[in-house]
Amino acid sequence: MSSAPLQIVDDSPEDQEDGLLGEMRTKIKSLEEIRDKAQAECKALSQKISALLKNVPPRPQDSAEFIDKRLKDLEFKRNTESMSLMEEKAIIKQIEEGGKLKKEVAAYTKFNEDITELKANREETDLRVKASRATLAALKTGLRRNEMSEKLGIDIDD
Repeated sequence: MSSAPLQIVDDSPEDQEDGLLGEMRTKIKSLEEIRDKAQAECKALSQKISALLKNVPPRPQDSAEFIDKRLKDLEFKRNTESMSLMEEKAIIKQIEEGGKLKKEVAAYTKFNEDITELKANREETDLRVKASRATLAALKTGLRRNEMSEKLGIDIDD
């Protein structure tokens, strides 16, 4: 009969304290990684915003609704009134220009939506960074207190 040596597991408070300190250190490293990723994401969003702001499309003078109304009026005039060929060509040219203006309005509107979305994402990411920093500060303070109490042999729960 072979007998395996008995292993004694020491669940003394010191071992539990080392486990707690190790767990706190692991949590701190994990939070630092999360914070660093969020900071990198925030920086990337800021760079995207800066790049978009360098190429701002021209701001249209009229709204899309105004342009649509103007185009409908021109179409109605062209279809219902009798006019010379020159007048009809001028109206057709105005309609074509109105179509271009609608595209400019759409491009500018899309640009504004993109900038607004990026800024909202950056703000959300910045809030995550701030929350991570606050949590890290609290954990580091707790870790220092626990390390100090271990060195001094004092129970901080008292």
